[in-house]
Amino acid sequence: MTQSTYQLIETANDLIGRLWALEGEVDDETETAVDQWLEDCPDKLGAIAAVKRRIKDDVASLKSEEKRIADRRKSLEKSVERVSQLALGLLQAHEELTGETKIKRADLTAWIATTKSVEISDEDAIPSAFLVTTTRPNKTAIGKTLKGGEDVPGCELVEKTGARFR
Repeated sequence: MTQSTYQLIETANDLIGRLWALEGEVDDETETAVDQWLEDCPDKLGAIAAVKRRIKDDVASLKSEEKRIADRRKSLEKSVERVSQLALGLLQAHEELTGETKIKRADLTAWIATTKSVEISDEDAIPSAFLVTTTRPNKTAIGKTLKGGEDVPGCELVEKTGARFR
């Protein structure tokens, strides 16, 4: 009978307990159970590795789709700007021909509006009081410092254990 990953882990813990309790004397039942576990474990790891590969492929596919959608959004934003410029051209021509600044229809009214916005021509010339900076920890530098034996306040080197597949 094929066991789930959780069942295999539970069985391993049970077997370890039984082996400790037997104090070196292994009975046939325990030996058979260990042999079965050793046979099932590599198959389960193979299945887990395959699932992990599929999930990674899905992640890569989603990243690609995110990029495609972002590119499409940017394209549509540019289209909105182009269409807005066409509308402005029509309104300006209408004003020049008729002297009227508005065009009214039953479902909309259109007019030329003047707004103000900030345009940056030389970012380096902007005084620091008008700059926003974002800071984040430099994990690479922190890691090198911690590995070199020095302390970094608020940081620690943590060892993580994980499964690797080739």
